[in-house]
Amino acid sequence: MFKKTSKSKLLYVVMAFMLAMALLLTSCAGATGPAGPAGPQGPQGVAGKDGTNGKDGKDGVNGKDGKDGVDGKDGVDGKDGKDGKDAVAVPEITVQDIIDEKYTIPGVDTSLLKKNGGKFYPATATKAEADALADLINRQINDEGQVLLHNNGALPLASYEKRITLMGIASQDIVVSGGGSGSAGQNNQSTRYDWNSAFAEEGFSLNPTIVTKYTDYKANIGGYTGLRIEMPVSALGETETATYKAYRDAAVIVLYRWSTENADLATYNAKGHSDPTDTELDLQDNEKDLIRHANQHFDKVIVLI
Repeated sequence: MFKKTSKSKLLYVVMAFMLAMALLLTSCAGATGPAGPAGPQGPQGVAGKDGTNGKDGKDGVNGKDGKDGVDGKDGVDGKDGKDGKDAVAVPEITVQDIIDEKYTIPGVDTSLLKKNGGKFYPATATKAEADALADLINRQINDEGQVLLHNNGALPLASYEKRITLMGIASQDIVVSGGGSGSAGQNNQSTRYDWNSAFAEEGFSLNPTIVTKYTDYKANIGGYTGLRIEMPVSALGETETATYKAYRDAAVIVLYRWSTENADLATYNAKGHSDPTDTELDLQDNEKDLIRHANQHFDKVIVLI
């Protein structure tokens, strides 16, 4: 049996024992041997996750506009229409000249006029003769009644300037007189006139697209002759303006006004006018726009009122 010792003496004994063992192991250990061969390569590691996408770059600067295309060639001119017949010249005569047989009308029997003193009946025996005589007299009245208000060189048209664009609703809605007791019509005449046939008779060629445009517009808006508001210029789009080139010798704009008893022309707040102080005799807003439109597209603009 061991005798009891204090804790400190026991600790010293243990430490001495461990030191002796370490010395013993050191003296017994051999020299370090050479390194062994490398072991086989381990398996490939798992691929890493994709990184986050970078932000989009800024938009590039717009390229310059391309050059305008080459203009197309002009179309071939159509054949000239046939010359119209010359108007019959009517000399200045009076009914008394016919009664006194100072003047006779070829092909017209003036015996009725002479018989009744020229008071009630025309100087004709048949309706055909009356129509022929009336046509001559009306032409003379028309020639004498026309007034050229302004001319900056557009008139007269040259003999070769035969292709025109007829514009304005009045060009397809002819007014021959006022209403009421001052009215007149063409219902009983053997030959009816309108602007299209009048220009054609003088050898002019009219822009058919624009003629149709105004004819259709008149039919669609309804109303009465002489009281229709002018068509807005916005209705003349690219389809219509593309036809101007073939009929650009002149633009002829026709304007009109009409009134009768109990339908006087307004002296203020007139329809088609943005200015309340305008009268109906002033140009409508659409009429002013039409004249400006024609000036933009034609070298010669003629306005008939």
